[in-house]
Amino acid sequence: MYSIEDNWDVNNRACHYGDGVFTTMRVASGDIDLLKYHQLRLENDSGVIGLPAPSQNVWDHASMLAEQVKNGIVKIVLSAGSGGRGYHRLAKLAPTAHFFVSAVPASYEHLRNTGMRVVTSNIQLSSQPALAGIKHLNRLEQVLIKNGLIGTHYDDALVFDFQNNLIEASSANIFVLVKNKGWMTPQLTHCGVNGVQRARLIDYFKQAGIPLQITNVSRQDVQSARAVMLTNAIMECMPILEWDDEGRCFDFDVHPVLQLSKVINGEEA
Repeated sequence: MYSIEDNWDVNNRACHYGDGVFTTMRVASGDIDLLKYHQLRLENDSGVIGLPAPSQNVWDHASMLAEQVKNGIVKIVLSAGSGGRGYHRLAKLAPTAHFFVSAVPASYEHLRNTGMRVVTSNIQLSSQPALAGIKHLNRLEQVLIKNGLIGTHYDDALVFDFQNNLIEASSANIFVLVKNKGWMTPQLTHCGVNGVQRARLIDYFKQAGIPLQITNVSRQDVQSARAVMLTNAIMECMPILEWDDEGRCFDFDVHPVLQLSKVINGEEA
């Protein structure tokens, strides 16, 4: 069972080595959106790095916080706990769970209607298939990507790998609507995070019979796209209006994303 901790032990392995996983959940009217997907994520991701699946007390505590927050964000961090020598964990883990509460960024509602302006990041994602897809605590690449946006007018950055394949944004997955190819989203076999909103959309496309290619997405695919959207649990489905790709500007239609978002959320039949 995970021990729920209000404070961090200075010896906690999450602090020293990023030895843990996390999920960030949107709360609306006291309920956690996409709860099933968050549960599946933490069960999978904790298992990948050798941690136990979240115990029931973790979800009970998250639900209690959601009821208190009403509308906002609840973040769960699962850690391998304290102890061990260097990188070597203790033979018997004493894992800990930590919770954080915050507000949804005020700009998101406006940007969902107008679209984001993004730029190509000068950071390329490294390849590590053993960790690809999971939301582990080692996030220095994302910190560098966000640092690159400081002092600019861009809302986010598109990130490629060293093979020049599009992978994601700084903290969101990406879907691209390409002429003659339909909807595409990058495969995450070497790097990137398999977000809960991405998983939900993949399920939706399958159930609705909408073709979706999970494949390598090239720079040329994005340049020729009709529409592009970013997705995560907090921003949900966010259209991209404009992309600055190393000085070349590409504009996209936000309406396919707005229409898809309405249908998915049951606002339109």
